[in-house]
Amino acid sequence: YQRFTEDGQYQIVPTAKQKAFLQRIIGAEECFHFSEVGSGKTKVILPLLCQTFLSNNTEAHNLFRRGGKLKDVLVILVPEHLVADAREQVFRYCLNLNFREEYRVYDDIFVLLHDNVKLGEYSRFSKSTRPPMKQIFVTSFNQFKKALTYDKICDKVRPHREHILVIVDEVDDFLDRDKLVFNICSNKSNAFDRSTLDLFFEVSRATYHGESCPDELLDSSANPIYWKQLFEKFRVIHIEIQDASRSVNKS
Repeated sequence: YQRFTEDGQYQIVPTAKQKAFLQRIIGAEECFHFSEVGSGKTKVILPLLCQTFLSNNTEAHNLFRRGGKLKDVLVILVPEHLVADAREQVFRYCLNLNFREEYRVYDDIFVLLHDNVKLGEYSRFSKSTRPPMKQIFVTSFNQFKKALTYDKICDKVRPHREHILVIVDEVDDFLDRDKLVFNICSNKSNAFDRSTLDLFFEVSRATYHGESCPDELLDSSANPIYWKQLFEKFRVIHIEIQDASRSVNKS
C-alpha cells in the first residue's frame, strides 16, 4: 500500500521484530501490549497500522472487528506531548496512498462539531452497497475526553460506536497507580433518577471490592439483564487493568 522512494524501495521497511509486534497488535486477543522504549511505535508501527486499516485487507479487518461489527473509524490516542509527532507520521505516510477509495484523516477530533463531518458516510465516488468511507482521527487522550462532553459529538459517536476502533499509544501514561483513569464528566447535570444512580453505585462498588454480583438488588430493577451485563463488563475490565498496571509498576 505504500509509496516508493526514489531508489524504488518502500518508504517504511519494518524490522522483523517491528513486524511481529504489529501482527500481535492486530491479531492478539488481549488488548494491552508492552514493548521497550525506542521500538519505533510512533514512527514505524503507527503509520503501518493506519495503512492496514485504510486498506481492503479482509483478514486484517476481520481481526479489527474484535468480535464485533466491521470498523470504519479509527481513533488514535496519544499523550499530549506526542500528538504533533503522531500526526506528522500519519500525514507523511497515509495520504495519497495507492488506493482507489476515498478516505479521510483528521488531526482534530473537534472537527466532529462541523455539520459536514459525519461518521459512517459513504464516499462521493462509491455506491452505498460498499462499506462506508474509512476515517482516522489523531488526537490526545485529554482532547478525546473533552470531545465526549459535547452533545453534538456524542450524537454522532454513540450510534456508530460499534464501528469505531480506538488505539491508545503509551497507555502507561494513563495508568494512575493501579487503575486506569478515564472519567468522562458531562458539562451539564445528568438526568438520571436516584434509583438508577444507586444501582450504578452498587455495581461499581461490588466490582471495585471484588464482590459477587448483587443479584437480589438488580432483580428488583426495571432492567436486571442490563445491570448484570454491566457488572460483568466492569469485572472483566477491572481485572485486565489491574494485571496491566501491576506489570507496568513491576517494570
